[in-house]
Amino acid sequence: MTPVTTKKEKRKNLRSDRKCFRIKTEFPCEVGPAGGSMIAAQILDLSYGGLKFSCDLQTIKAIFPQDQAAVGMILDAEIEVHFRLPTESKRATAIKARVRVVHSERLAQDLFNVGVQFLGLNQTATKKLEDFLDKSQPG
Repeated sequence: MTPVTTKKEKRKNLRSDRKCFRIKTEFPCEVGPAGGSMIAAQILDLSYGGLKFSCDLQTIKAIFPQDQAAVGMILDAEIEVHFRLPTESKRATAIKARVRVVHSERLAQDLFNVGVQFLGLNQTATKKLEDFLDKSQPG
């Protein structure tokens, strides 16, 4: 299993519409179309409302329809994200979420960041995520 790290710092963001506190992370995850094959990616930050993940061009092409695979056009697409939250008992909590893409950007020829909003978290997953984030907040 890939090690997970979190940095307890509040990130300043230029977006004035940001509603949720974000925690910088380095979580492995899997992303993919609903009901389709999942592909490895890396979560960069996590909040009550969503997350940002990093992936390569091959992943972008695999998880998004061809007409949306160009950067800047990947908006409102729905995909799935699967990841595990570490717990104090060293037993990871699995989270499977349906998400909506709200932001995408190309950082390099083969590096993309994708911001998503949670759409389909069940009550148990929501509680586990809230507990994890509450414990990770600074101050």
